[in-house]
Amino acid sequence: MVETGQKAVIWHDGKRETLVLSTTFRGEAEDFAWIIPVPNKPEVTSSKDELFTALDDYTRPKYNNRYDSAMPMIGSVSTVGMEESGVTVVESKKVDVYDITVLEAVDGKSLREWLTKNGYEYPTNRDLLLQHYALKRWFFVAAKISTEALGYMGTSLRTGHMTPLMISFDSEGIVYPLKISGPGSKYNEADKLAAYGFEMGSEKWSGGTVIAKDAWQGVSVYRLTVPSYGNAELGNAMGYKSISGLKTGVDYVFSAYVKAKPGASGEAKLRVSGGGIERMSNVVDLATNDEWRRLQVVFRPTSSSTPMLNLMVEGSPKTEVYWDGIQFEKGIVPTAFEEEVLDSTTSQIANESVNIILYVFSNHKKTVPGFSVGYAGDVSAKEIQKMAYQDDGTPWMKTNKKMYLTKLSRSMTQAQMTDDLIIRDAEDNDAVGGGQAGLGDGWGRTVLVLGLPLGLEIGGIYYFWYSRLRRKEKQK
Repeated sequence: MVETGQKAVIWHDGKRETLVLSTTFRGEAEDFAWIIPVPNKPEVTSSKDELFTALDDYTRPKYNNRYDSAMPMIGSVSTVGMEESGVTVVESKKVDVYDITVLEAVDGKSLREWLTKNGYEYPTNRDLLLQHYALKRWFFVAAKISTEALGYMGTSLRTGHMTPLMISFDSEGIVYPLKISGPGSKYNEADKLAAYGFEMGSEKWSGGTVIAKDAWQGVSVYRLTVPSYGNAELGNAMGYKSISGLKTGVDYVFSAYVKAKPGASGEAKLRVSGGGIERMSNVVDLATNDEWRRLQVVFRPTSSSTPMLNLMVEGSPKTEVYWDGIQFEKGIVPTAFEEEVLDSTTSQIANESVNIILYVFSNHKKTVPGFSVGYAGDVSAKEIQKMAYQDDGTPWMKTNKKMYLTKLSRSMTQAQMTDDLIIRDAEDNDAVGGGQAGLGDGWGRTVLVLGLPLGLEIGGIYYFWYSRLRRKEKQK
């Protein structure tokens, strides 16, 4: 699953922030979850897509259509107040199609272990991402599609869109939790470049023979078998394949499943060699290998050479060794094997950008370094309330005062999402994109600053003239 966009509406009254989040993605998702860190204990409800539609229409430039973008992605249900291995469940409830759990954690490792235990796959080598928020004593909103909702959510999942969430929490300033979407946020970091299941033959793997029966269960599936050569030299039983089109300075991961017939001996491993590369994987002892085990090795080319991928057995195995689910990917964490991808001449997959749009309601025009301002101006309380309505017919936000709306947008790669966004005041309150500056903003402030002394002067002259007129009348 690849994230393609994030949108957020941020409401800030000086003491409390309300964050409405919407995300889009691409992929055949069968389930969906978010982990959203926030600085203080949150209240979580659902929101409506029509809010984003209304804001898109409201802020569309009247004379320029070059601004447009979208924003980050993000937790199961337990007993409220329950503390488990450094994680406290603050609240659990259902919100629209989600099971919501609000969590506190003492450290990233404890939180990752809780997430894994409760059905959230999270890589063991990415605890530092969660640690960043845990050390600041932030809360975590864990939102997962409820089991009963999965049946009718299939269309939305396939089209890559989910119901927006509204999260409110105390905050003196405006913060957007972007780091959680940055490097290390994905479980599957690899981009699959080649995968082999041998249903279509050996696929040019040399040194091995494709067979059509699994000796343990009699299943008619294909495996690559590496025969024994009866000696103890390095690579005495080996399958191999060259791989081309690699980039220098990029991480790649080579993985495979291995299993041997009962009575086997020796060790199985993977090796990447050639072009200045010599890397070995973890090792599987074939004598105790009564089930499929996965091997993996990560390497980084230092030249444009063509390395060799090797399936190795050291020591005389005495019987057949089977290999299956072989994959070659860009990244450091191998993905689950799903189907054959036979183009091994690696067309490099670009680091896709995520479109980010922030609609910020506050008392001043806002800015974030690197973001474009597509709209800025005052919005009346009446206009704000009618932008979207909840299921009970109440406005999405109840207010009796106008607010200053700023639309911020940027396209970012995941590698650029290294910090949370601190949204700060702009140097001016000038209107942008058809917005209207209010009193005290732009020209309004200029008129106020220049007009007040002038008004006082005129008032003084009028008072002086009126006083003299009254005295003359009395003298008559």
